[in-house]
Amino acid sequence: MIFVAFNESLAIAVEIKITKGDFLKDFRKTKHKIPRENLYYNKFYFCVPEKIKDFVAEYLDKNDFRDYGLLFVTDFYSIFKHKDASFFMIDKPLFEINKDSNKLDKNYYFYSLIKRMNTEFINQMKANNGIKY
Repeated sequence: MIFVAFNESLAIAVEIKITKGDFLKDFRKTKHKIPRENLYYNKFYFCVPEKIKDFVAEYLDKNDFRDYGLLFVTDFYSIFKHKDASFFMIDKPLFEINKDSNKLDKNYYFYSLIKRMNTEFINQMKANNGIKY
């Protein structure tokens, strides 16, 4: 699952991974091959359980993802920063409101992000609780 915090000048993406397998599977996706100048966020972090923190840190370093930051969660649900993320300058707006319809414009990253987060949330609810939609 991905979470993005932002204001008018800064967007920080945090990808939450629970297991080593979940983390490694993420690197099959094309998003990690996108040139930095095409990103829609200023900083990118992985957030993982403390027990896999060292594995993730080593993987990121060995595989040239040194720009990514790393957060970890302890057994007591405290969150710590293991490594800060590099800052990427972006010159694309995250979102724009259509003046006629007062809706988010579908051509901007924020719209696709909300759609993705909603889909992932629904899939998690279905998987964990057997909720039918």
